[in-house]
Amino acid sequence: MRKAGAAILSIIFASSLLSVPVSALAVVPDGVKVMEDGPVLPLDDSVKAISVGGSHTLVLTEKGAIFAWGSNARSQLDIPSIPENEIVTDIAAGMSHSIALTDKGTILLWGSNDFGQTEMPPLPQGEIVEDVSAGDTFSLAKTVSGTIIAWGFSANEKKSITLQEPENDSLMITDAEYEHFLALSESGKIYTSYLVGLAFGKEQGSLVSLEIPEGIKLASADSSSSHIAGLSTDGRVTSWRGEGYEDFSILQAPEEAVKAFAGTNYTAALTSDGKIILWDWKEERLPDVTLPFSEKAKLMADGYDRTVILTEQGRFIEVASGTMAGVPVKKDFRPAAVIIVSILFLVALAAAAIKLYKTESLKDEIYFGLPDTRLGMASFKIAIAVAIFGLLFIMLNILYTGWGENIILHLVLLPFIWSMYVLPLISIALAAYSIWKDNERSAFVFLSVPVCLYFLITYGIYMLS
Repeated sequence: MRKAGAAILSIIFASSLLSVPVSALAVVPDGVKVMEDGPVLPLDDSVKAISVGGSHTLVLTEKGAIFAWGSNARSQLDIPSIPENEIVTDIAAGMSHSIALTDKGTILLWGSNDFGQTEMPPLPQGEIVEDVSAGDTFSLAKTVSGTIIAWGFSANEKKSITLQEPENDSLMITDAEYEHFLALSESGKIYTSYLVGLAFGKEQGSLVSLEIPEGIKLASADSSSSHIAGLSTDGRVTSWRGEGYEDFSILQAPEEAVKAFAGTNYTAALTSDGKIILWDWKEERLPDVTLPFSEKAKLMADGYDRTVILTEQGRFIEVASGTMAGVPVKKDFRPAAVIIVSILFLVALAAAAIKLYKTESLKDEIYFGLPDTRLGMASFKIAIAVAIFGLLFIMLNILYTGWGENIILHLVLLPFIWSMYVLPLISIALAAYSIWKDNERSAFVFLSVPVCLYFLITYGIYMLS
């Protein structure tokens, strides 16, 4: 009776352990990632702004603290010291660099400087910066007097462009991304300027005013590589597309929108009740994004093929642009396939061992010591190496579900991985030849064949799928 009770308790305990990852997978949709390395804010502080870079994310709090996570390959997470008695009021993340502005007009720059984007040119005397932004390879600052200075662009020469805002209309730099920036004026107009190459036949750095239909005044705007999204003062979501942003449309939002976003091939609107409304590149309504744990969105920011969302519970969620645009995410069945193959392998091995034990004619011929031939011993050693390395390989892939963007892991381990296709074949060939030629009857030699076949199959699942 005690044994039966212990068995039942063991089954319940094992099932509860398995239910943890299963339940976590059930609440996190494909293409959506809960940022476990996101910042933990103090209880007396809250998030003011989020900026999404090429492979890193910046967060600014109401008290002026900066948090960052993601790739630090170009030192884009190495936040510099903030001057004493100054508070950061604005942040921006570029492709691989970052910029911040304090309440005293001090500009902080860090990260990649391949194009001079972290070397700000001197400001005109008496000028004070009030807004900053960052694009692919440039940084941008706007002064109180209306002067817009952009620098970076070129790896061969230090280069900067200076623009002046239109007369009788003050600009606010709202977004810089890829090769251009977007400015919203106090009168509700939108201006854009391509800083790399030509903009609609205009000179590099020319300000271009977008056409806005009568009766629409913009409260906010956001840009992507393909279009511009805006939100009017009366809550209407607008969109500009086309080579010169000449195609204007108004998107119907069923609920009150508080912010509009232009992502890669999608337009998004954040509503007052924490929902995210989506339209695809044809401006057709998409299903709403379901956030993990049924949470509601509080803030969000997009850029460089991903969107970072802050939920009302203080959790940071990252959503791939493909998911936002309604593109189905390819599911990774490799871990499940390896588990199935492993179970089948163990069952087959157990069945073969039982059959071998019951076969009287073979029981006396097979011995369980080490192989006694050179070919047999070589096959055994290679099989051991394959088994050790193969287990590590499977463990890494199950834990991290693929290689991700870790280039070091690629360069260091990939040659060894591909060698594992050759080594099992050599071990199998040596084992087969030693059994046939030398009449090798060691159980370890026989075992090396299925072991190497097993890892060949698992390598194929991970590397060729």
